[in-house]
Amino acid sequence: MAEPGPQKPITYKYNHQTFDAPQYAAKLREAKRSIKKAAAYWSIFDVLLVNSVVNLVCTVCNKSYSAKNPSAVCPDHYAKHQKDVVCVRKACEACALMRVPPPQAGGKDN
Repeated sequence: MAEPGPQKPITYKYNHQTFDAPQYAAKLREAKRSIKKAAAYWSIFDVLLVNSVVNLVCTVCNKSYSAKNPSAVCPDHYAKHQKDVVCVRKACEACALMRVPPPQAGGKDN
């Protein structure tokens, strides 16, 4: 049997250009800094380069995604966390409305 040949390095396309993994990770980090306001999902994702593979890691739940196409994956994941935040806020507001203040120290319970 023939031994497997050298693996072809992973390449990434960004703005109609092709980059190797370290270059692509640098481009994504640069994009994260410059377009954070335009693409809200960047606020919860970090760019991670491991073994020449670029991943995006959610800082909320630590889930890792391929960075091949961030605009396809990240917005949906970001929306999931936004939905969770809204539900938690509603639950907290409802809980606050139902709370009975604790009895005052030294006072009688009426």
